Amino acid sequence: MYIANWKPGTPPLLSAGPLEQVLTSRLTTIAGAIVACVSLSWAFLLSFITKSGRHYIQLDTELHLAHDIHRTLVPRIETRIGGFDFLAVSSPSGEVGGDLVDVVEHDGEPEWTAYLVDVSGHGVPSGVLMGMVKSAVRMALTNPSPFEPMLSGLNDVLYEVSQPQMFATFAALRPAGAGRIAYTLAGHLPILCWRAATGTVEELVVSQVPLGMLPGRDYVAAETSCASGDVFLVLTDGLTEVFDRFDREFGMEGVRATFAANAQSPLPQLEEALLTASRSHGTQLDDQSLILIRVL
Repeated sequence: MYIANWKPGTPPLLSAGPLEQVLTSRLTTIAGAIVACVSLSWAFLLSFITKSGRHYIQLDTELHLAHDIHRTLVPRIETRIGGFDFLAVSSPSGEVGGDLVDVVEHDGEPEWTAYLVDVSGHGVPSGVLMGMVKSAVRMALTNPSPFEPMLSGLNDVLYEVSQPQMFATFAALRPAGAGRIAYTLAGHLPILCWRAATGTVEELVVSQVPLGMLPGRDYVAAETSCASGDVFLVLTDGLTEVFDRFDREFGMEGVRATFAANAQSPLPQLEEALLTASRSHGTQLDDQSLILIRVL
């Protein structure tokens, strides 16, 4: 176009003749093709942006919906049942977590069951399985049975409905008579117990495989004593598997030290101390959940 509209009075780039006409025609054709290609590319770009934007908005909306459902399934719990105070909280590492904390009050004996579940993995798949676990546990606790058959039944259910690479660790406590607490663990971290009488922290351990890994497994439970002022702590590895800039893990030792130093504080302050200590040590990499139980 520039050549075709060369200003009069200036020397022509090409002398008049067939070559000038051929070049002008060719340049006009090329310019038209460029304009057509740019227009077509722009139309494809707008279409791509529109479709991608709609897809992103749809995913974002569904993720926020899943987050709201997760908050409904795993609310913060602060309650008192009989002679026990409870605080349970779960903080996911993303929009949707796979941890579950719950305290269920019963009409008869035992008075309550507190349990914590940590589903393997992250995100929506773990959250979906976590919701299924809560439904199954709540159904099983409608008529509370001993921990042993309850865990065996849950294990078989999860094995049937979960993907092969997914499983769930499980920890639970409930009263077992005057001054006694029954507990069980399935592939979970030890339960910590701060003894008011001695000011020491004990680890309650039951070595068993997680739920949903192998079918037909038998599970066992154990008992321990409890006295006024004792505090039980059930937690997930999201609090322990935190690393500082030197790649040093916070670990159970860090949890034990913080727990022992703040065990006499009110449960909300104890919760804050544990979460703050873990997050101050390093970046949260996994869902962080805990249940605190104080004997009154």
